[in-house]
Amino acid sequence: MDEKSFARVTVVHFYPDFLGQDFLNKPEAKFINILFNKASKGILFSGKTIAEARVLLNKMLNKTGLSRSVIMLELLDLLAHSNSFRILSSEGYNSKEKLQEVTRINKIYNYIYKNFKEDISLKDVSSIVPMSNAAFCRYFKLKTNRTFSDFLKEIRIGHASKLLIEKRFNVSEACFNSGYNNISNFNKQFKEIKGISPREFIRKYLIVEND
Repeated sequence: MDEKSFARVTVVHFYPDFLGQDFLNKPEAKFINILFNKASKGILFSGKTIAEARVLLNKMLNKTGLSRSVIMLELLDLLAHSNSFRILSSEGYNSKEKLQEVTRINKIYNYIYKNFKEDISLKDVSSIVPMSNAAFCRYFKLKTNRTFSDFLKEIRIGHASKLLIEKRFNVSEACFNSGYNNISNFNKQFKEIKGISPREFIRKYLIVEND
């Protein structure tokens, strides 16, 4: 493997009723509801769907507010009508246990999203479950396939990228508004996630925007 190569991951977190529960009750949302039901067992998409979804995800990165929500709906509609997928869990999947696990992991997610701009310690997060630090680390890695520190880093850098793209803050301001109190550490972690420095990220975005 090329040592200079790196993976690029785009993560979108949302609640199914992000447009209101009434929307999901409308006939137009029928296939999206079916998609959410399938998603409860895990879905792996493939083929043309992946390429089309990638385009929409990249468009979302450059949008804010209502425009981003519109593209999100377009993405969900694409996935809902795709035939290129397979369900990951077996029919014997225990839905009761699954619900308990979803409730637990959502509790963790909600805490992180609410507090990522602050100084979050492993002890703070593990205590809300509650678990010992070691047990929490094993549990979180098992459920998310990433360590807690890596997940927190992704959330913070994702937020900083959004601030830079929206041109609301410069690099230093984006750093301190995303949970960092050290610019050198921010620059280091930004490059780990994005593959380029914050300033290079801004220049690259401006080039794309002006094309």
